[in-house]
Amino acid sequence: MSTASPMDVARDFCANFGPTYEDAVTTCKRLVHADVSRQSVTSDDHPVESLDALLDDLRRAREVMGAEGFSIDVHRMQAAGNVVLMHRTDNPSPRATPVAE
Repeated sequence: MSTASPMDVARDFCANFGPTYEDAVTTCKRLVHADVSRQSVTSDDHPVESLDALLDDLRRAREVMGAEGFSIDVHRMQAAGNVVLMHRTDNPSPRATPVAE
């Protein structure tokens, strides 16, 4: 059992959520509880209710957006009990495209 606070876990998550897609998946599997509940103002109609759903979102971002990696810029973070609220910017890294010769 970890003695890390929810704020510490959230900071660890944000710091290790990239730079590659594989890093993001590994970080999710290491830090995110199977019954996570995640909501975002950009996805009110599709809240994440499990680790599997979060991993599906990452996979879709890779397939649909071409995101091969991610980084998170945290602007503000506050915790109340086991709930952590963040104002952050998620930055997907696009798939590298070959340069035409």
